[in-house]
Amino acid sequence: LPEFEGNRGAKIFTGDWAITAPLLWDPRQNQDVKRVAVLGAGVIALEMAMMLQGLGKEVVLLKHSDQVLRRMDGDVKKAVVKALKGRKTVMRDYVTLIRAVESDGGLTLSGTEKDVPFEERCDALIVASSMDPILDGFGLEGSSVAVRKGAIAVDEAMRTSVEGVYAIGDCTGGAMLAHLAEYQALAAVGDMTGDPYRVNMDALPSCIFIDPEVAVTGLTEEEAKSRGEEVVTAKAYFAANGMALALGQGDGFVKIVARASDRRILGVHIMGPEAASLLGEATLAVAKGMTAEEVTRTVHAHPTLCECFRDACARAAEAKA
Repeated sequence: LPEFEGNRGAKIFTGDWAITAPLLWDPRQNQDVKRVAVLGAGVIALEMAMMLQGLGKEVVLLKHSDQVLRRMDGDVKKAVVKALKGRKTVMRDYVTLIRAVESDGGLTLSGTEKDVPFEERCDALIVASSMDPILDGFGLEGSSVAVRKGAIAVDEAMRTSVEGVYAIGDCTGGAMLAHLAEYQALAAVGDMTGDPYRVNMDALPSCIFIDPEVAVTGLTEEEAKSRGEEVVTAKAYFAANGMALALGQGDGFVKIVARASDRRILGVHIMGPEAASLLGEATLAVAKGMTAEEVTRTVHAHPTLCECFRDACARAAEAKA
């Protein structure tokens, strides 16, 4: 938990504790919980916020900056903020939380917002700030396993600085995703058995289970440009997709980031119905270096949501550099 006065109160939860807290989810105990504050603006914070809103709770989002999902594509971030506003989410920017005082069955939070003092009354607080690796209990004490920036240092085969010692998952830092840890394990075992396997971090899928869902793979437009790539971008909207309209879920889009010279797909960013389930094809396209035209010329069944990915690729293939 971050340091603020009262951070060990009974109505204060970290993201992992919150998901099983009866006070928040048990209908026999959460009737008096009307308003919940969430500290953070990352994946866990937004997932918690929208789940609580789905139960009819008011949510106050206390953000450390003026952004959400800091590393996401800019268009996705704008769309997520629009969705939050549509749910009447209260958002405070540049917040520093100083204390949480429990009284009258709830919490009074105080701190600064843009360096101006503020108070917020709520019934519970979820602290969903970024997580750090925990290296205690691994037996590393006194070993020569190298640690870099608070995480176990590994190479692309998941080898540590000590021969024969491998590390995978959250303890290695970076993206804390279960599916990444699974493929890191494949890389480690492959190295042990002489069957080399490498995780392509430029084709790493990531999903956010909010409404509408968000799913991304590959580079953002900003990341691609920072690498010196000249890119084209294109979008297709679920409002023009037959299956999305049949489901009553026409909000959202598929965005393609492609290299301008050959239209190789560098990144795919989806916000819309079943976005996470659509990501497999997109990740394969990025991993195999497929071009937008190659996807466009692949027959996609109708009516399906994946036609929106095809349509976005068709636009990327024809987009002007």
